Amino acid sequence: MSGLAHVMSDLGEMLRSFGLSGVYEERDHTDESRDCVTEPASEEKSYNRVQSAPLLKCMVESLSNESKNVSESEVRTDVDSAHPHGLVELIDGNDSEEFPESFVTSDESGDEDTPSRPAVSELVGSFEETAEDDRVWALIDAIKLAGEVTAVEDGIEHDMFATATDDGFNKIMDALLTGMMPAHGIVRRDTRANLQKIAEGCRKIGISNLREMVEAEIAQSVEWSNSGREAVLWLKRTLQFLCFALRDFVKSEKESSERQLKHIIKDAYNRTLSGVHGFKAHAFRLFLKGVPPASVFMSRLGDNPAVVVKALELWEKTYAPVVQQMASISRDFGLEECKRMRDFDLLK
Repeated sequence: MSGLAHVMSDLGEMLRSFGLSGVYEERDHTDESRDCVTEPASEEKSYNRVQSAPLLKCMVESLSNESKNVSESEVRTDVDSAHPHGLVELIDGNDSEEFPESFVTSDESGDEDTPSRPAVSELVGSFEETAEDDRVWALIDAIKLAGEVTAVEDGIEHDMFATATDDGFNKIMDALLTGMMPAHGIVRRDTRANLQKIAEGCRKIGISNLREMVEAEIAQSVEWSNSGREAVLWLKRTLQFLCFALRDFVKSEKESSERQLKHIIKDAYNRTLSGVHGFKAHAFRLFLKGVPPASVFMSRLGDNPAVVVKALELWEKTYAPVVQQMASISRDFGLEECKRMRDFDLLK
């Protein structure tokens, strides 16, 4: 069963829990019109839509109401449960239908002159007077780990990359998604699953450098599904999305523009992941209703909003070169085959 089939199965389970059914029926055949291919054609499946957005909206709104009463213990239980695909396919998968051009946001500012961003050294001093018990120190520690990844001259070293991604990415996503079930658990599970795929790919080949691992997998004709290079592609997409979202959020907070966080997340999504999703983009946009206000998001990361904003800025700036290297690996080895997925220069 393909990755999307797992997702539809999960959606069916959620629907049945709310007394709903009949959203999708699976049928086997190859959809030749798809313009994104990351799995062997023999594994491709398409789905006959029986009911669409209205029923999904009902489902997500029901989930949203349920999530208000979700305890932290339930969140931990959901995170620890086994799941082979989850957000890897729902958010970063390639089993997409044709996606309307109107949903794909172009990067019209790409040709404009972009002012240089503040140097990392200019931001470090901002944390010197932060209280020792402030939660933001967890994010600052993650920034230090991200800096260690970028300090490796020969490229991305797996162990440091895994630790930095797990610490920083998950802390930020926890602050964003706490109480939003099942999205919170899916994100945590699939981040861990992708990191495990990369670890396994490095272990099998006997190297720790991500670029060398991808090159060796291709040379040895390692199957794409569940490979290390597949996980590199999926994590690259997700991290590009997060970097854009954080960059716009920091800019909004500095300018006191009062843009809602959910609109910032949606814009970042349209610039990055929407091009590979097709129908799944509708579900993602419905889940945006559960994104908390900026004040709640920041309070989960630290006590002082100004310090949190600076920490988020520094994390994004420190991690952007890592994501840029992942994009370079993807481009050099032709991992990104989806025509609607664009890579952007995150170092501007």
